[in-house]
Amino acid sequence: AALYDPHTFQLGVQPAAAPAKSPRRAGIWVATIAGAFVIGGGVAAGVLLLQDNGGKDDRAGRDDKPAVSTEQPATSQAPTPAPSPTPSATPDRATDATPGTTPDATVPSGYRRAVDPMGFSFVIPDVWSRQGVENGSQITYAGSTGAEHYLIGVIPDAGYTSYDNILNMEKHAEEDRKKQDYQRIDLRRNTFQGRPGAIWEYTYRDEGGRTMHGIDQSYVAEDGTEYTIYLVGQQDVWADLKRTYRTGLESWRLTN
Repeated sequence: AALYDPHTFQLGVQPAAAPAKSPRRAGIWVATIAGAFVIGGGVAAGVLLLQDNGGKDDRAGRDDKPAVSTEQPATSQAPTPAPSPTPSATPDRATDATPGTTPDATVPSGYRRAVDPMGFSFVIPDVWSRQGVENGSQITYAGSTGAEHYLIGVIPDAGYTSYDNILNMEKHAEEDRKKQDYQRIDLRRNTFQGRPGAIWEYTYRDEGGRTMHGIDQSYVAEDGTEYTIYLVGQQDVWADLKRTYRTGLESWRLTN
């Protein structure tokens, strides 16, 4: 599996009610790349810039809230009434599961499965959560700082190949002043879960002088929807992020 960049290019954005297989879709992806670079160049919490709606429209889709179960201890019978003990609440950090299913026993320790309303599920670090949706097509999953995060793109009726789209995005990355010292590590066609795709990995220096490392696995599903699984983070923690990304790709599933 290839790794992907945290604060770089935003994934393709799908305008509302856009006609199927619109020839402008590739252009839309390109236009959002610069915005993603801005995120990479920001402070550690830069990923929160994606939440234009402050998360108000996405609360129903969040999966980071632990389930809480209350249990009332039995009270003993005594000649004189005694106050009952206060009910205790025990948070349950079990992995997310769709209704009627059980948690995935194969999820590694320290991780959990996120089931997203946009029609996919994958395994993420236990302390990461869904931050919101940008432009109706980009979903962010991040930790408390936001420096390391996923950007998941969902573009129906893409009308292009992932490889061609990534080549187009790279041209804009090389020209973006907010993404200095861009260095390609890998960019090639590949096959992901039996479907045609492309992998793109690179490093760059953000506006704060940090060396960032990003990796993007994109592919077009059988129904014509392109999915982009993009991870970005600081270079000095990339050794850990490689495991996070590999786990995410191996556990990726479509749920619609």
